[in-house]
Amino acid sequence: MEGYHPQVAEGLRHISADALPPQMRERYAAVAPRPEDWTKLIAKVAEHARTFEGMPVDEVRAIAAPALVLVADRDIVRIDHAQELARLIRASLEVLPNSDHVSYLLADPDVLLSRLTPFLETRG
Repeated sequence: MEGYHPQVAEGLRHISADALPPQMRERYAAVAPRPEDWTKLIAKVAEHARTFEGMPVDEVRAIAAPALVLVADRDIVRIDHAQELARLIRASLEVLPNSDHVSYLLADPDVLLSRLTPFLETRG
């Protein structure tokens, strides 16, 4: 949880399905094999936020797969944390401009695709 802004980390520990934007539930329901489990999923997210202690740095460094770290400039994750993750796993870092944690998915997915596509094309 150390990578989150403190108020976000606290909020995740107590998150509920009803507190999330309806678009998230709708998108989940459109692709989930069991859409009725939305509330259970969010309860598991909250439990994970309360109990997860992070990964040891050596385990993170051992990740050898090609990676692209994406973060929005107003994300729930601190940019310095994303930078450190990218450094540890020798990945590229893309900071999505004028975005928060979900806006680049809902309002302007083309920005996300413009960053993802070149990375995926070089791996394909």
